[in-house]
Amino acid sequence: MGAAKNNPTAITSKGHGRFDASYQADAEQDRGLHHAIAFERITGWPVHATYVGDEAIRFHNEDGSHWTFDVRGMMTATQHSEAVTQPIVLARRDWPRSAANADGYLEIGCICLGVEGVFACGIAVDAGKLAQATTTITANAAYLALVPTRPYPRYPASALHRYAFGKCVVFADALATVRGLPAMTMLPEAIADWAHIKPDQMQHAVVAHPDGDLEDVWGKVPAAMIARRYGITAWRLSADAHQAMMADGIAERPEVLDEVAEAERLIRAHLQA
Repeated sequence: MGAAKNNPTAITSKGHGRFDASYQADAEQDRGLHHAIAFERITGWPVHATYVGDEAIRFHNEDGSHWTFDVRGMMTATQHSEAVTQPIVLARRDWPRSAANADGYLEIGCICLGVEGVFACGIAVDAGKLAQATTTITANAAYLALVPTRPYPRYPASALHRYAFGKCVVFADALATVRGLPAMTMLPEAIADWAHIKPDQMQHAVVAHPDGDLEDVWGKVPAAMIARRYGITAWRLSADAHQAMMADGIAERPEVLDEVAEAERLIRAHLQA
């Protein structure tokens, strides 16, 4: 696997590195499940599931930036939504009422499950299909050459789900203690159109390394890779903003200190592994 993919060739069902059409068809039958599990075990990038209501309609993998890995190819999250997820949703007309919100719109979301999450949900996995997927992916050198190496430490999907968004401040504060480096808040100055939010509606906590890289629960990477995950196109870093958020959080919920301690234990355990 390559160390980076600054401008990878877009892989589609017709592009360089494509998977065989018959394999794609087989994988489509199980919603990409076995392909996604095998891909995580080979590359480290966790299984994600797209849900409509309580029903998982597609399994794929994502990296710590904005790339999605699917049996149909490697594409941005936006491209994956348009090319893969939306057609699945639109092709079906019998969604149960429980899949819709109070306004009548389908509740569609994506969750970082990881292989452990797949099994925890009781989703049936076929050993033969998983073995075939593993063999097929391993043999596709062109595809794997464009896949970045996931950095260490590799936290479980449950931690990625928890600390990549709402609890990023807690994780950054704990990581700063462990690393002996400053915790910073990434304050957006401009946001991509696809993010559908305003700059003042989004901020993300990280730890700043001397070489300019930033680190969060997904690992130590160039700042632009983290920014792309959230649709941030211009930003500034502020240590004062992080400290202010921590102070506000502790004042509102003193148990935030316990959450920081919990995150620190997680970090130390994975650094020692």
